[in-house]
Amino acid sequence: MSERSNALQALLQWGAKARSRYGFAYLDANGTPLPSQGIQLWITCRMTHCFALAAKRHGANASEYRELATHGIACLNGVFHDERFGGYYSALDFHTGQPLGEGQKEGYAHAFVLLAAASAVGANIAGGEQLLHAASADFHAHWFDGTWVHERYTRTWDHSEPYRGVNCAMHSVEAALAVGAITGDEVWLEIAEQLTTAVVGELAPTYCWRIPEHLDTTGEVQLDFNRENPADPFRPYGATPGHWWEWARLTWHLLAQADDRIDASKRWRLATNARELCVAAWREAWEVDGAPGPIYTVDFAGTPIVRARMHWVVCEAYAAVHAGMQFADELAPRLTAGVTFGERGTWEQWARTIAAYAHRYLIVRPGVWHHELDHHNQPASTCWVGRPDIYHAFQALILPTTALATPLAVAT
Repeated sequence: MSERSNALQALLQWGAKARSRYGFAYLDANGTPLPSQGIQLWITCRMTHCFALAAKRHGANASEYRELATHGIACLNGVFHDERFGGYYSALDFHTGQPLGEGQKEGYAHAFVLLAAASAVGANIAGGEQLLHAASADFHAHWFDGTWVHERYTRTWDHSEPYRGVNCAMHSVEAALAVGAITGDEVWLEIAEQLTTAVVGELAPTYCWRIPEHLDTTGEVQLDFNRENPADPFRPYGATPGHWWEWARLTWHLLAQADDRIDASKRWRLATNARELCVAAWREAWEVDGAPGPIYTVDFAGTPIVRARMHWVVCEAYAAVHAGMQFADELAPRLTAGVTFGERGTWEQWARTIAAYAHRYLIVRPGVWHHELDHHNQPASTCWVGRPDIYHAFQALILPTTALATPLAVAT
């Protein structure tokens, strides 16, 4: 078995420890479920997504991963689903399975419901079609308003939080690409294009590639949002370079999947904007304070704010760099003749540097990654307690070997 296959198997075995009665739990540093965290919808979905993908890819253990994915889908169709008002609860009590937080619903987590459902359908997991149908209907009825994605609702859908998050929109793009590939319904590509154009095509260049994360309901940027809580794990103050890499990768996936359904000049603008996001993230995040690795956030002048190192940022940087190389090799020459997309040697050096950093500082042993380090690259827990899930590391290992135009949900 190759080193990569060993690493994937080890990650999946770590993730299997999260199985709980009502879904998949948040894991501590030893791989033990943390009841105090409840059973989170986003974690249950991300774990289900990973196990569904693994059920297609890992022959010797496929039946084990299929059973885990089936468990996740059953919980999403069951205890997580609000039978009275529709939608999916954001969190359940670890011991009772009852909704926490008055049964509120979150757009960020709903994006992962769609992703898990698409991956389950792609792997022929029982209940996947039911989940995809219901979650898709909810997305169109409540979450996407034709322009942006709502962030949070009360249980009865009668109040939407007066906030719009770029993080939620980003994962909605990821989900839309997967659902579009599974269903063949081009409306999902149109949604992904619309959100990507708003962020990568408009917000990113307007703010010198430092994508603002927070908007109000009119679309006005809120640059001071959460200034008093800069290290928030989901809504940090300032700009988040890890998301610049992630948006870049998703943009290239969109362009590869949509192909000539997007105007050629727009394709080139989005593609080169994505490249600029990668360059900016490397320039403003990687080793900017004298220590190896990427910082978490910067302000809108590019000054470091939170200098912690997050494993998800490293994973997304690695996946984005490989996506950039694929795009440059396979698709860029078709867009504009005679225009180079970038020096391949630079992308390759970035990939080697990122991998070396991960192996030296983040990977404790195969399958076990530190989720956060301080600015001296020592284990920390300012943002993240424990090692909650495997989604980012798992995707970082499989995306570089998957064609850009093939979402993971349909890849073999």
